Amino acid sequence: MSLLPRTLLATAMLMSSATAWTQDFDFDPAWNSGFPTTIAFDQITQGVDVPADIAVAPNGSVYVVGTVDVSGGNLAGLARLLPSGEPDPDFSGDGRTTIVGPVNYDLTGTRVRVQADGKPIVGGTFTRDNGDFDPFLCRRFVAGNADNTFGSASLGCINFGADLHPDGPDFMADFEVDAQGRVWVLQVSDADPAPNGISLRLVVSRRTGTGVVDTSFAGTGSRTYNIAADFGFTVGTQLPHIELGDSGGATIAFQIAGVDETVAMFRVLDNGNYDTSFSSDGMRTLNLQSCESIPCSEQLADFDQLANGDFLISGNFQIQKLPSSLYAMGMIRVDADGDTLASFGAGTSKVTDLFGDVFPTRRLTAVTEMPSGKLIMVGAVGKLGGLNLAMGATPEDVAVLRFNGNGSIDDSFGGGGRQFYGPNPGQSSTASYHATGVAMQGERPLVIVDYGFPGNPDRDYAVFALEGQDVFADGFE
Repeated sequence: MSLLPRTLLATAMLMSSATAWTQDFDFDPAWNSGFPTTIAFDQITQGVDVPADIAVAPNGSVYVVGTVDVSGGNLAGLARLLPSGEPDPDFSGDGRTTIVGPVNYDLTGTRVRVQADGKPIVGGTFTRDNGDFDPFLCRRFVAGNADNTFGSASLGCINFGADLHPDGPDFMADFEVDAQGRVWVLQVSDADPAPNGISLRLVVSRRTGTGVVDTSFAGTGSRTYNIAADFGFTVGTQLPHIELGDSGGATIAFQIAGVDETVAMFRVLDNGNYDTSFSSDGMRTLNLQSCESIPCSEQLADFDQLANGDFLISGNFQIQKLPSSLYAMGMIRVDADGDTLASFGAGTSKVTDLFGDVFPTRRLTAVTEMPSGKLIMVGAVGKLGGLNLAMGATPEDVAVLRFNGNGSIDDSFGGGGRQFYGPNPGQSSTASYHATGVAMQGERPLVIVDYGFPGNPDRDYAVFALEGQDVFADGFE
């Protein structure tokens, strides 16, 4: 079993060679000479740099955003790679930059999208000195410096705090850029100083491509959706997602809190009103898994609109309550009107993959559609001999699965449709690797990874490319 050396992003990014990737399969040789690209910000010694999202620009360049440790707090860390996977020296000099907010404000980077002109927009949440939280958007020029034509002052940032309560926290959930260049922002806001599901509101705001408030949306550019009052559902704490329609409007998926947690979706028109024609009354509730013997806790992970207009809702659901929680992965496919598709998942409209009893934990983080219509799912599985069954508590390996469009596993991929990546996949180790996102660059999937080192708190970003439609002969060992 050969070991893959690290990619050297810059002299300042060199790290210990104690951790390496195993090659049980073929990475795409056209990406960074066949190796994963490592991105280490190293703002402080043994800093925890955690990637969150990936986006591909119109020219094929790749942006990765996350949160990096700095002295006294956190900043959003943004990196750009060339289409071939190497760090882009034309972006901030070494392919990486940190997003700086107001003085003494911590920033957490959670989303990145790229406008048609190639400018990246980063979204996340910042913490004020008084402990309050607010969502933000910041835009950068293609050279990596702050775009002072977007938002306020020289920072190129916009604060989206809804402040439904003076001390109520507001969190960035998701944002998307539509075909007209308008930016749709979805946030979760608490109308009560003591956060609880009943008082959580979903807030949608819209800006023009230059960051100006778009008053054609709800008259003020923003609308608060009180789901509890409007539909009788309590909004859960998992962050919701937003997808945009080709003809205007947006569809939102969120988690419903309760004893048997489930997921729901609703649509808003281009003017911000509820689309009451969607799923008969404007709201569609779904279960990732039928729960019979235990209260079923479902955690929304991703929400995607597919090329034909269908939606894919994916997440993790609880299959064991005691002695400790055990989760598995699931997907549901519905049509553009919110109706489940019997043709998906062998007549059930859903797919669940438990990996048998081999892995102590399994969790899904993201799904995307390939040009062929196949689905790539990424996440993590706990190593054999893990410490316990609590979700995410064991050292983990990256898991990638490939499904056909009808939800059946694609046996031509990896070993039975599954592939595992990391140091000695499946074997007991204190190193932990897990995927946090996936995006398509033409025909090939790009996977971003949060990984750590044995006996070392340091964590960094990594990106690797798979060979598109090609068949991988080797599977899990």
